[in-house]
Amino acid sequence: MKIRIFVTIAILGLIFTSCNRTNNEEHIAEQIEESKSVYQTGYTLMIERQYEKAQKSFQKAIKLDKTNAQAWYDLSTTLIELGKYSKAKDAAIQAAEFYENAALYDDKIAFRNDALVQAGEAYLWAKKTKQAMAQFQAVYALDPTNYDTLQNIITTYIRCEYANEAVMFCQKNIKSFQNNASILAPLYLMYANCVYALGKENDARDALQIAREQSLRADTRAYDEQIEALQEQLTYPAK
Repeated sequence: MKIRIFVTIAILGLIFTSCNRTNNEEHIAEQIEESKSVYQTGYTLMIERQYEKAQKSFQKAIKLDKTNAQAWYDLSTTLIELGKYSKAKDAAIQAAEFYENAALYDDKIAFRNDALVQAGEAYLWAKKTKQAMAQFQAVYALDPTNYDTLQNIITTYIRCEYANEAVMFCQKNIKSFQNNASILAPLYLMYANCVYALGKENDARDALQIAREQSLRADTRAYDEQIEALQEQLTYPAK
């Protein structure tokens, strides 16, 4: 009789645990969906430049689901707009971490790198140039053959009027990869863009020619479109 009672209690315990686990999973799923909805509200507010309201929405979305990488990223964007650069950097780092661990993002590494670049951008806006350069260098080291990552880095430099630093970044890395054509091709292309931004058209042409040569040497046509676009700008400059 006692054995039967113990078995019954054990079965009831398993049923209770199972139901409790199911309820917890459902609650978590509901929170994730609500986080997505709140994020969309924040995104709309951000687009409308209602940054303080957007910040609150993104923070609420994160409270509902701390792994919401996009909410972290756009919180970082909003904080930059509000001049809260240190918090923006921290949010971007969190976004990078959750992007990298997100199973649903096909191009999660590109998202991660973009978030890390934004952390560097937050440093730039805070006028912390050395920290920004170190951050950008760290991103580049993760994937030195990724043209989009290079473009994000250099574009951020130039947009923040750090074109000279962008040139130095390219020069330093060109020296480091003298025997790797697949890396040198995008590096020289970005270097050409940088010196062109500084008004050094002859240097841009020379760098662009080397980018072509390295691209052929690497047997890749991945940068042809960007090379031709810059060549057209050099040949037919805007008046």
